[in-house]
Amino acid sequence: SIDELEEELKRVTAENKKLVEMLSVVCENYNTLRSHLMEYMKRNPEKELSTSSKKRKSESSNNNNSNLIGINNGNSESSSTDEESCKKPREEENLKAKISRAYVRTEASDTGLVRYLTFIQFSIWILCGNIA
Repeated sequence: SIDELEEELKRVTAENKKLVEMLSVVCENYNTLRSHLMEYMKRNPEKELSTSSKKRKSESSNNNNSNLIGINNGNSESSSTDEESCKKPREEENLKAKISRAYVRTEASDTGLVRYLTFIQFSIWILCGNIA
């Protein structure tokens, strides 16, 4: 009925507003954490070299451990190399698609997770300045 649809629309709208607010906080926290990391790396450049070689060894040994959940075939990728990834990208970067994939086992009839992840991806896209 129309009343049920209106109620569902109100519920989804409120949920979307809450999720957008949460994503804003996540984006802020990410930028703060990233700036702290950059600051740390500037202060301790000699530690960065030894840590990165250990990390590469660890990553190569862990690449075969992604059976249930895989992110881009076991390799995580960053969609941006800018210091502040949530800043508005340059115009030529707007034309490129930035897609990440995560594989999770679910029931075939359950489409809720797909809709939720699509909303999250779209919200991040909006928050990071891809829509004027």
